[in-house]
Amino acid sequence: MVTAISPERQGALISYIRETFNMSDTVTAARSEMWRRVEERYRAFINVAETHRLSGNVQYPFDESIVIPYSFALVQAIVSYWFTLFTAQSPLKQVQDAQGGNYRGADLMELLIAHYDRLNDANNLLYGALLDACKYGFGGGKTLWDERWETRPQRVMRPVSLLGMNLGMAEETRKRTVKTFDGPLTTLFDPWLMAFDPRVPLSDFQRGNFVGETLFTSWYNLKEHEQPHGPYEDVDKIPRWGYKDAIAVARQTSRLQVLGLPNYFDAWTTERDRGFVLLEQLWARLVPSDLDLGPGTRPELWLLTLANRSQLIQAEPADLPHNKFPYFAIESSPDMHSMMNPGTMELLMPLQDLLDWMFNSHAENVRKALNDMFVVDAEKIYMSDLLSPAPMKVIRMRPEFYGTDVRTAVQQLQVTDVTKSHLADVQVVFDLMQRSSSALDALMGVPSSRRRTATEAGGTFQLAANRLKVTAQLISSMGLSKWGQQQAALIQAYMTAPQMVQIIGPRKSDEYRGVAEGTVIQVSPEDILGEWNFPVHDGSMPLDPVRMADTWEKVLVAASKIPEIAGQYDLGKIYERGLRALGIRDVAELKKIPQGQSPVHPKVMPDEEVMRGVDRGDLVPLGNGAGSAGGGAGASAPGLPPPG
Repeated sequence: MVTAISPERQGALISYIRETFNMSDTVTAARSEMWRRVEERYRAFINVAETHRLSGNVQYPFDESIVIPYSFALVQAIVSYWFTLFTAQSPLKQVQDAQGGNYRGADLMELLIAHYDRLNDANNLLYGALLDACKYGFGGGKTLWDERWETRPQRVMRPVSLLGMNLGMAEETRKRTVKTFDGPLTTLFDPWLMAFDPRVPLSDFQRGNFVGETLFTSWYNLKEHEQPHGPYEDVDKIPRWGYKDAIAVARQTSRLQVLGLPNYFDAWTTERDRGFVLLEQLWARLVPSDLDLGPGTRPELWLLTLANRSQLIQAEPADLPHNKFPYFAIESSPDMHSMMNPGTMELLMPLQDLLDWMFNSHAENVRKALNDMFVVDAEKIYMSDLLSPAPMKVIRMRPEFYGTDVRTAVQQLQVTDVTKSHLADVQVVFDLMQRSSSALDALMGVPSSRRRTATEAGGTFQLAANRLKVTAQLISSMGLSKWGQQQAALIQAYMTAPQMVQIIGPRKSDEYRGVAEGTVIQVSPEDILGEWNFPVHDGSMPLDPVRMADTWEKVLVAASKIPEIAGQYDLGKIYERGLRALGIRDVAELKKIPQGQSPVHPKVMPDEEVMRGVDRGDLVPLGNGAGSAGGGAGASAPGLPPPG
């Protein structure tokens, strides 16, 4: 909502929003030209009007030109490696108790975040952020608490009566509004439309004074979220804008031009429809009293939203439990002292341009060589014969020149292919681009042209992966960990009802260790109270599943042959680890059930309850009476098999 302020002060607030965005644009606008070229190279687009930034010559002067999508292939290989690296960890975000002892709470918070990640398509968001980082230098998203409602039909039973007599129950269908989502929602931001404080490095943007985001949305979407159903007001006062008005004040990408899409920003459906609306959302630390927003004299985090640069539709304190900007950002080549850093595509662009020129110039030279050029004495031959397009051509000499040397009448010019070495040089450029990006042949799935042993090939791949491993650790630290921290803070602050989640991956707590994957359990708000850490990914690629299963098989065989080891370890669990390494999750369903018994699940009981059960004689210690009477792990309830 917009805090009640005078029109004069509202004008000052609008000026404040504009000036803040302009401050950031002094830096980010300088990057837009390079980002435009990156977008064109990534999508193999030819801009015939593009000129070389140093010489001023046309970048693609050839009759036919192509962009060899090698930068695209390298970027895809790097992004695929990072994406596979992070998503191989299940769940995506690992949680640890800051004090080191609350394993149950860490398990439940981890499973709860994984639950919301599935609802939010977190893998798609991760891929988009990684791709943006490689293309533009940085990428990321925004996480806020969100509620969604839907109207659904519901069958209910109602009593039927006639003249006061109860005739029974009848079924009818009623529409009921239900809450379909209530949790942290993450959206991907567009680097083109972000405004970070240029006075601090992007890697430490939380120390800045503001973060702004430009958004394009429909007027109807704003109307739907107008008060009392949403945070916006005065939506009807938003002036109608067209595309030309928007691009006059907002930095635009070249995606529409590159993809050949039409301009759809000027379209609207009715006279009341304002079409597309340009929103400028600003999260800023400001002193409320300076802008007539309240009596506060200390900096506070506020959210301000300006529509079409003239109508303020939102001005309210940012109710965020972590009191930070709700964004996370990652960089593909971070420099902790720079406000912005180039992406992988930009670093490869000079080599990409050289590669395109070499290939296109060679193709142009071949095309010219295929078009025969002759020196002709028109007095000695019939020119109509020479110009005839017939495949079997006979060029007649004029009678007066019979018997003369025909080579003096027609002579083909010798064309030397000065670009014949370009194809060999292209391979050199390929190698340079691979070395610069760390995307060697092995990372791209291309077999090496040179015969190598398996050990040598594996070592080469490991050396290449080590460079990407370091960047992966930085991405995990500055992006995934911060993303998880924001989700955890929002969940602890706004979750009010128990939530059902599924068991995913190995669990650390005694209560959930060994529980079959996919089992649904309940998490209440009280279960996740505490302080949580999100460990940084070590950047190591997990072993191939087949190799992992082979390793577990060798461990199982070796342990079974040595009685001393077999007596200390559970061989059945070792075998199950091998099955899970092959991707077989439902191991419990494969086990035999003794005849006459039904499948049961272990029940873990508190130690105090176990001791009271033993005193009453309801529980019996395991191990022929040698077990501890009070050991929760060594006692079982009647009718239940022993734990483990």
